[in-house]
Amino acid sequence: MGALLARVLGAIARFIVHGLFRRVEVVGTDQIPRGRPLLVVANHFNGFVDAVVLAGSLPRAPRFVAKATLGAFPPLRVLLKLFGIVLVQRTQDRATGVDNRSAFTACHRALRRGGAIAIFPEGTTHDLSRLVDVKTGAARIALGARAAGARGLVVVPVGLTFPDKVALRSSVLVRVGEPIDLDGDVGPGGEDDREAVRALTDEIEARLRIVSPEFPDVDEWWAFDAASEIVLRTEDDRDPPLLERALLANRLGRADVDAKGAVRRRLADYVLALSLARLRDREVVATGSPKGLIRSAIRTAIVVGVLAPLVLAGSVVTAIPALVVAGTGLVVTKPVSKGTVRVATALLAFPLAWGITAAQLADGWAVLGLIVLWAAAGLAAVVVAERSIKLVFSVIAWRVARERVSYLERLKAQREALVDAVRDVVGVLPTRTR
Repeated sequence: MGALLARVLGAIARFIVHGLFRRVEVVGTDQIPRGRPLLVVANHFNGFVDAVVLAGSLPRAPRFVAKATLGAFPPLRVLLKLFGIVLVQRTQDRATGVDNRSAFTACHRALRRGGAIAIFPEGTTHDLSRLVDVKTGAARIALGARAAGARGLVVVPVGLTFPDKVALRSSVLVRVGEPIDLDGDVGPGGEDDREAVRALTDEIEARLRIVSPEFPDVDEWWAFDAASEIVLRTEDDRDPPLLERALLANRLGRADVDAKGAVRRRLADYVLALSLARLRDREVVATGSPKGLIRSAIRTAIVVGVLAPLVLAGSVVTAIPALVVAGTGLVVTKPVSKGTVRVATALLAFPLAWGITAAQLADGWAVLGLIVLWAAAGLAAVVVAERSIKLVFSVIAWRVARERVSYLERLKAQREALVDAVRDVVGVLPTRTR
């Protein structure tokens, strides 16, 4: 995959990521060395979405290693080849042995030239709340590339955290961990050296676990993520950083059974009280003011006024494909598959709608310009719609909070009890919660 194609694919991936997610938080990219071959390893909790997020978040889009079964469909195989995807065989997909020598050689060649390769070393995607055992493929590729002449090779662990894989326009945290310098941190040995492969695999797994969610079950993950979001929320910062949420949730997950039980009980009490009062934690932290709502309404009106022509065009052209994408998400039941199906459908439905409309209105290179315009218009329509909906819900929430102001003191006491329970587990909380 050439440098120009990599930049184009990276730009497309970034557009898709910001279309999929309302909030994208990327941390730690300063740890990625420039001008050196990279083997990116990441957890695989969200199917094809993981690859899109990686490609759109890293400084340079990598070539991906994927399972060979994806190439069984000829048109898809052509597309995978265009994108530089390296297909590898998995033992669970074949009754007989596997032979990945040619695939590994392609990875070695790319790394020797200073390129970037990305692999999901768990070997499968899943709906678990923790990393499954890492396979040896990533270590074998890295050690084989070093033996083949790749100098300065670095293995970069990346953790992907999706607080809600089911919701449309949710959030994602991309967390780059401490890289492994093969020349400086890893002893001698090639891909045929079992001890060297095992040692590097264990190190990759250890560093991936540091930056990935690590909970015994999904219920505990949800509970401690929710508790962390509540505890970290303040009047001035109603949407705490995803990194701080993840770090605090992981600390809670490492507590003893009794301490975790205390936090979950306080959380359950508070969430139940909020539900019965028909309020959200946001209203308990700060009920807001009419002046703030008026300022928000003015800002939204300005945005709508400025972007109105673009939003109108985007709404007309993208309405049908957007409904198709939303509909496919209703058909699929497994959370890990929803994102994959949505992205695959979007990659087909949106360009098709933009292309057909552009071809009817223009000729030649103007068609490409219109396609880009429709894409920008569609994203603008989403942003404006979200801001408008958020304003409406803020007004409703303010009215409800004003009507139920007598409940707030009791809710604040229950909230403080949750904060105290979390503080008992982790000690000193970040400044924002004091």
